[in-house]
Amino acid sequence: MAKAKKVDPAPGTEAVAPEDSGQARGPAPETAAPVLRATHIRVAARYRDGFRRCGRAWSLTPVDVQINEFSAGEIERLLNDPALVADILCDDDGAA
Repeated sequence: MAKAKKVDPAPGTEAVAPEDSGQARGPAPETAAPVLRATHIRVAARYRDGFRRCGRAWSLTPVDVQINEFSAGEIERLLNDPALVADILCDDDGAA
């Protein structure tokens, strides 16, 4: 691999030429990972029906709720509460 070489910059500036390895950087566009966007949060109480958190009563049966119904802080509380099972659900193309 060739090292970066110093080029003569304009007066009062400094510039370094980028490495010339001859290889493309990053994944090719056709192999790029799909865009994921959080759309819902699935929440269920872990131990008992009626467990309350973030202004709602959660049952033992999982419920999907649109992610925009909660603030970022509420989502963090739901995900980190040991009395709840919570998962973020995403679409697979970012077009939901």
